[in-house]
Amino acid sequence: MRLNLMTTTRMRFPLRTAVALVAATLAAAAQAQERFTLLSAIPDDVLLVVNGRHNPERQFIEDYWREVQQAFEKSGVVKDAIELVFTHLTEDQQSEANRVLERFTELVKAVDWHGLGAGEVAFTERMMTPQRTNSGLTMGPPDMVVLFRGDPAIAGRNYAGLTALLDAGVDEINKAAGVTLKTERTKRGAAELATFDVTQSVPQAPRIPITVGRSGDVLLISLGTKLRDDVLDLLAGGKSVKPIADNPRFKKAFKSLHAPEDAITFFDMAHLRTAIRAFADVALAEVAASAADRVEHGHQSTEVSTLNQQGYAAYEAGKYDEALAIFEKAHGLDAKDSVVLYNLACMHALLKHKEPALEWLDKAVDGGFYSPAKISQDSDLASLRTEPRFQKAVERARQQAGAGGNGGANPWPALVNRFVGCLAIIDYVASVEYTEGYSTHTDAFTALPADAARNPLYPVVTSSEPIKDFAQFLPKETETFSVSGGISLPALYKFVEDTFKEAGEPGEQAWQAWAEIQRKYEFDIRKDLIDWLDGACVSAQFKQGGGDAWFAMIKVKDDAAARAKVDWLLEFLPETLTDLAAKNPALAMFRPMIQPTGNAELAGFHDVSFVMLPKPMVCGVRDGWIIVASSQDAALTVLATGGGKHPNVRQNAALMAELLVPAGPVQAISFSDHRHDAEQIAAVLTGVSMAGGMISAFVPEPKAQKVIFKAFEIIAKLGPVAAKINFFKSSASYTEFDGSAWTTHSVMHYVSPKDRVAAAAPASP
Repeated sequence: MRLNLMTTTRMRFPLRTAVALVAATLAAAAQAQERFTLLSAIPDDVLLVVNGRHNPERQFIEDYWREVQQAFEKSGVVKDAIELVFTHLTEDQQSEANRVLERFTELVKAVDWHGLGAGEVAFTERMMTPQRTNSGLTMGPPDMVVLFRGDPAIAGRNYAGLTALLDAGVDEINKAAGVTLKTERTKRGAAELATFDVTQSVPQAPRIPITVGRSGDVLLISLGTKLRDDVLDLLAGGKSVKPIADNPRFKKAFKSLHAPEDAITFFDMAHLRTAIRAFADVALAEVAASAADRVEHGHQSTEVSTLNQQGYAAYEAGKYDEALAIFEKAHGLDAKDSVVLYNLACMHALLKHKEPALEWLDKAVDGGFYSPAKISQDSDLASLRTEPRFQKAVERARQQAGAGGNGGANPWPALVNRFVGCLAIIDYVASVEYTEGYSTHTDAFTALPADAARNPLYPVVTSSEPIKDFAQFLPKETETFSVSGGISLPALYKFVEDTFKEAGEPGEQAWQAWAEIQRKYEFDIRKDLIDWLDGACVSAQFKQGGGDAWFAMIKVKDDAAARAKVDWLLEFLPETLTDLAAKNPALAMFRPMIQPTGNAELAGFHDVSFVMLPKPMVCGVRDGWIIVASSQDAALTVLATGGGKHPNVRQNAALMAELLVPAGPVQAISFSDHRHDAEQIAAVLTGVSMAGGMISAFVPEPKAQKVIFKAFEIIAKLGPVAAKINFFKSSASYTEFDGSAWTTHSVMHYVSPKDRVAAAAPASP
């Protein structure tokens, strides 16, 4: 088939466009890989990874916050706070505190904190597998690693500074607690490591190692060892672990997002769900194993319970002799408490007192400790398990437990399975940050799995109608607003009902009890609330008549039903609060005063005022919405805007220039003006300090009065610091949903350095 020159020319333009788009996508991916090099050191099975890098375009923000830091340092707040703490110390304690403070001040100065992560910083976390300890079932703290890639020339000096801080911390712990903890120096390949195990002196506690390490120009601080070692292996070029940067699922997550410049984040719900599932499986197995366990005659008095807690604390610290003495004291108070008897058996077993341990175990079982699963699995009694007497005690406990009839349906397996299953509504969340001029942007992608529609939560979070015209009710004078489609309330209620029923007979009984409560109070939550509420909502603040106005709206499906319920509520609240105020006069200030507006344009609306807020707000139902506004004029402006008789926010050129405007329908959209946030925070701090100063005058004890006055004086000094945070302009965001994922676009606008200087300059005379 021949193509003429014109046909070939027409085809060339879309072809060029397609090629250009593919090239741009590949270039963006390569650029992200080059910019965020630490992603290659993160294993692909982590729960969370955040990788940020220094971007010169954001230097103005760093400069702004440096001014705030300098103002904070100049305020003297830290010095005042230290002096305030020192007022409660003896002279010797003050001397010791000063020594420690001076020691760590010098050590902190030895670290170049700015250069530590001048290139990149990354944080990653991996959930631990469940473990059994003598204290029970635990997930243990998650493995966490923070990586810093800074100036290679100072990496060695910073590593020395960080390890010196770690050594000093251990040394001070040893001095204060009279222990001999130590930091262990090791190597893993070419990496240098300094590790301190927080719980090394506590035999029964899970290990919590903290490491400071260095691999070339990368420094790390970690909690746990497995993730740390995987990261170090990847930094060294190892192939035994796959990096997340090469994970196809990870790459796919960012395909539809803007090329990252400042930061990249990935949260893997699938890994979290796996970890929770593993924990739940072990926990449910333990519940099933101990379902027949029961205890009688245990914890019968407050005094014994208190001693038991003290004994447990000594036991957790490995101080078995001390724990034994405490439990013996508890036994002296109540010789029939079966829990105390069992604790005495455990302590004697741990101290290798075999015969006394068996005797106390017999007494515990005979006294009501009918817990065969607990006894047979307890590692404290491991030294007794081969003894025939031990086996007989377990069998007696089993017989007694069975005789107690402690059966019945167990709702937990079904509830746990439903909870874990619902977590599958989200597959992963990916986000990127980038800078354009004096604005920072964040794009986030929340993906649903392919089978999300089968998830019980799916109709709850996806059934609401999208917002087609966000500006309909927003007056032109709007300064801050939020519009949301909400969630499906009927679907949510059905989800809750189904969850109860999933629990079997106990759940059915609980749901029937809930139905009885509704019948008793003659209020059917489905018919009297959910069936006429839509869930969509709008709220805004705007200028009116030189002052501030506001409104909030909730969409309804039935105006008549909504009006009836609002009227009922407006009658119910005054009556109820009047009755309560008769018993507690302090509640009188919360009693609303309600009357019709008397305005023909607001027929059916009511003025609502309070003793503490005498200016009435307005409440009513109109055109499918419950409307609450700061005044009658505010309500009329909103209704006029919705009816097209007052210009809406689209006519506000300044706001629209800073708003992120969606191309089509959205699930939610918002805008906030932050230009006056700094002065408002400063005013609040000043007001709090003034009120505190007056309050302190009524404190009779001179020493306490001085402390309170000083504390509020410190708060007052933070006012000028807060006033320095005057570089925020506004923020905006909107969220779209395409049936398989939510995409959220957000922006934070900052005042440019030039405009900020101009605003701070004194006015010309």
